[in-house]
Amino acid sequence: MARRYRRTPRYSAPNPVAATYRVPVDVIPSAADYQPLDGAHYASIAEYLSASVKQCRNPANQSHANRHTHNSGHSIFYGEGCDSGAEVRKILREGWPKGRERVDALRGKIAAVNFAPQDRRRKLVRRPMGDMLDIHAVYSGRLDIAWRVAQRQTTHGPEQITLLVDLNVSGMESSDILFWRGASAIALCDMLEASGYRVSIVVGCDSETCGSYEKVACRIVTKAHDMPLDVTSTSATILPGFFRSLFLSWVSVHASKPINSGIGIAGVKIKANEGDTVIPASVRDEASAIDWINSTIAAIQSNQLAA
Repeated sequence: MARRYRRTPRYSAPNPVAATYRVPVDVIPSAADYQPLDGAHYASIAEYLSASVKQCRNPANQSHANRHTHNSGHSIFYGEGCDSGAEVRKILREGWPKGRERVDALRGKIAAVNFAPQDRRRKLVRRPMGDMLDIHAVYSGRLDIAWRVAQRQTTHGPEQITLLVDLNVSGMESSDILFWRGASAIALCDMLEASGYRVSIVVGCDSETCGSYEKVACRIVTKAHDMPLDVTSTSATILPGFFRSLFLSWVSVHASKPINSGIGIAGVKIKANEGDTVIPASVRDEASAIDWINSTIAAIQSNQLAA
């Protein structure tokens, strides 16, 4: 049986409505473009920014995402004169000199410390007496070094420390709380790296979505161990709007279920990996920041922190 084909007009006028609303196939998000809310990890600020400003997985949440990425009127909520998510992203690109000055003032109130990372691994040392006999040394008549013993060495060398900043703060509280937590991490990072440590800074939040109760656990590396502490990494760590704009937008974008305008639940304690040094919820102002930095330095000096 011969196939029948539907003939189309040689010339047809374009449909202006269809042309206006047509979306290119290559920009339609797929499931692979989203991360689970629980266990999300971003290795750079750029990667996180890309994931925070995009079309929502669930269209019902798009108004929440738009509120924190494009709409204005949030200067009190975001703090430091940032009226919109666009202004937050601008500061991330250009830097926040006033914030850096406040961090430097905080560091100036911390007593000077003189410590260096220590390597305490055991090393085999030759002695006249010990645990293991080197028979070749005996045959050669070198009895003074014929025995070996494993002895712990205390030598100075580079070590790594990861600082984890807990960003979970109620929206009803001052945005300055977020600044002091980030400032504690930056000030301590400055001091540690001046002493030879290699420091990584990670900001994150554990929570649940409002209304749908999906678990949230997100981590963003603002400074890797092998990176300098530059303008962007400093601003992302201390700028309150980085959390209150981009994190709330990120939750809205990646949530699979509809959420309400509260977006996330405050008061959930962050879960740290083994060896992480957490800037906790108890850091809320300058005084508590100074107390935390001093106690952390004391712990490092007494080797109570895993580095």
